[in-house]
Amino acid sequence: MTLKINPINFKSGISQNQQYLFVSKPQTGEGQRQSSTNGAKILAGMSLAGVVGLSIVTINQRKNLQKLQQIITESAEKAKNNIQIPEKEEVIPYVVKKFEETSLYGAFKESGKNFIDFISNVHAPENVKEFLFGITSDEKVSGDFIREITQNPRESFKNTKILIDAAGGENNLLDWLHAPEGYNNAYQKYLTKMLNAPETKIEDLIEISPNWHLFVFLYKTGNQGVKNIRWGQLPEDFQALGDFGHFVNWIFNKQDYSQIYEYSGKYMKIQPLKAGLSGKSPLKLQFCTSDGKLLNKPYIIKKEFCPSSQNDHINQAYRSDSVFINAQLDYYLSRHKSPNIPEFHYYDCSVNAALYDFIEGENYTASSNIIEVNRAMKDLNKLGVFYNDCKGTGNILIDNGVMKIIDSGESYFHDVLRPPCSVLHFELPNWCGNRIENLTLNKLFGDC
Repeated sequence: MTLKINPINFKSGISQNQQYLFVSKPQTGEGQRQSSTNGAKILAGMSLAGVVGLSIVTINQRKNLQKLQQIITESAEKAKNNIQIPEKEEVIPYVVKKFEETSLYGAFKESGKNFIDFISNVHAPENVKEFLFGITSDEKVSGDFIREITQNPRESFKNTKILIDAAGGENNLLDWLHAPEGYNNAYQKYLTKMLNAPETKIEDLIEISPNWHLFVFLYKTGNQGVKNIRWGQLPEDFQALGDFGHFVNWIFNKQDYSQIYEYSGKYMKIQPLKAGLSGKSPLKLQFCTSDGKLLNKPYIIKKEFCPSSQNDHINQAYRSDSVFINAQLDYYLSRHKSPNIPEFHYYDCSVNAALYDFIEGENYTASSNIIEVNRAMKDLNKLGVFYNDCKGTGNILIDNGVMKIIDSGESYFHDVLRPPCSVLHFELPNWCGNRIENLTLNKLFGDC
């Protein structure tokens, strides 16, 4: 078995110890993300590595690349028996027709079925492919189609399999995804229209996909700066404190956490926890009475910490493992009620800080194999998220028998039907969408 790993290069203006992704400000119309190389190589876009549900993420001087490659190769060897390699597929040529002029249009209208139910019936693959291109070449019809197939993300793997089978195989599906009048182009137009709709909130965008550019949120909030970018809902106790950003700055400026503190009439105990290597500094907070009697449940506040020489907010937000990126991912998972994370409450971009429930739990030690770790979190995978970070540092706890990721780290989002969009989403190596072009994640995890 050959493990193919494609190198991707991007330009970084800082040392290779701290990898960031720099992007130009997105426009709401068509545009291309520019990238160049300064020799800093990142490994991503794996072919067979996709089989094991892994993405090699930012590799810096602290990581042992040789050991990582060995783990991936061994995991791929173990997984290969579960994968059926298809026969060489015939790629059916396509001609884009208006939706009303496709051969299946009349039967679809008469059926009264939704798109997926109709497509899942037995039709000639060439007619299905023509039908799909007819859908995505029509802005209104494609909008209806995209809303249908993305409304329940837990159905994405199943819907992708239906589309693969109906269109005559993977290659025909990929042809439709990437063609100029295909799905990816229609999806980008759909998201752009949603972004421009006044009624669309940041929460609505994250509910669809958790990898938006900070610049998109700046645009959505009227380019008033990061102080207006926030999502989620503060618990009542925190609402009583007033401005959350001001409170975060106050609490993280304390030098001594051994005493009871009072802020805006509320008393609290604060405990610093071990900070991660990526620059996130967590504090455990629990409200109490003036004499120290604990009240309610404890919380975790995570704030981005960078040395003064690297305190630019944009750089902090775009670290491959940052509070900003994790807050999108965790809010997305909380919004869809995933059991595999602590409850996410709130993110404030002005201070780059997020608020979560604190959970007590035991370190997960059942396996060091990242594939088995993912298989143990089936709901997480069904939502398109694959855990891809260190486990041995206590990032995963067992709480009442349920695995909880307390630091989503460099986990990545993969959903063929909600692909990354140029200038709207950022694409780090760990956010590769359907750039894993053999769709093997769907084969491995689609039936979970």
